[in-house]
Amino acid sequence: MDLSKSNISLTKNEQSLIKMLLYYDVFDHPLTKDELNNSFNSNSGASMEENLSRLSELNMIDSVDGYYYLSGKRNLVNERREEELALGKYLRIARLMTKIIASCPFVKGVSLSGSISKGRIYKRSDIDFFIIAEKGKLYISRTLLTLFKKIFLFNSYKYFCLNYFVDTASLEFKNQNRYAATETITLIPTYNDPLFDQLIAANKWVEALFPSFKRKDSRYVIPNRIRPLKWIFEFLLRNSFGNWIDNFLMKQTDKYRRRKFAFMQIENYDHSFQTSKSVSRHHPDNFHNNAMINFIRKLEEFERSWGVDLSKHEEL
Repeated sequence: MDLSKSNISLTKNEQSLIKMLLYYDVFDHPLTKDELNNSFNSNSGASMEENLSRLSELNMIDSVDGYYYLSGKRNLVNERREEELALGKYLRIARLMTKIIASCPFVKGVSLSGSISKGRIYKRSDIDFFIIAEKGKLYISRTLLTLFKKIFLFNSYKYFCLNYFVDTASLEFKNQNRYAATETITLIPTYNDPLFDQLIAANKWVEALFPSFKRKDSRYVIPNRIRPLKWIFEFLLRNSFGNWIDNFLMKQTDKYRRRKFAFMQIENYDHSFQTSKSVSRHHPDNFHNNAMINFIRKLEEFERSWGVDLSKHEEL
């Protein structure tokens, strides 16, 4: 049936719910009602249940056993359930790895990101960590943790993927789009809960997309205790010599990345990597940009198929 001229009018909340489902459809990921509630503005109009019911009546979405998805995607529910079964094991491993990361000099905060923070483990998934380092010492932390991975984990990323570092003075994300907002609200804090609260406070812009967002709980946070070797190392390098080392390591990191990925076009390289004094981002598959491109494509296809206007398109 051609619905391209149906002229269906959706409320802002209905648009928000559809856009959230479209975004997660990029990852073949159905959503629970609690997850959908993040994007719902409870101060405007009908309840979320009423909005979901109307979208279901229009055959735009469907649900089974509390999971919501775009119509025709019921198979995704079984896939998510199967991958949720491995979550407990991976969270236990993540807790152990967090203890190791937290013992590294100048590491001030740790959170889980990627698929594990969305409540599932995809096949061939890594455990992704988002790390906050002390201002001016980010590359000391990053280099030490990279050496640990290479020496003790045989350079395996499976349980120790360190793709994103920021420092304590750069908690607000530069890229302020749906991908960055989704990654922010789904982070699971595992070390230094108060600093995680500062991160959330620095990114108030996410409330435009997720007005009912509630931060993750603290059940996976490890105790913040004294680590003597870490304290001594930091004491010895919290000076101009330590600053010099960090600058040197930043330059070496940048040289290594540019040499290793010299085949990439400069625009793709800039989307995939960031090597600045306050941020280190390493995504050679350009995951961030590709996810947003796929989302916008799905959004435009949905608009054409249903004859709806999902309002403003979102920035890459």
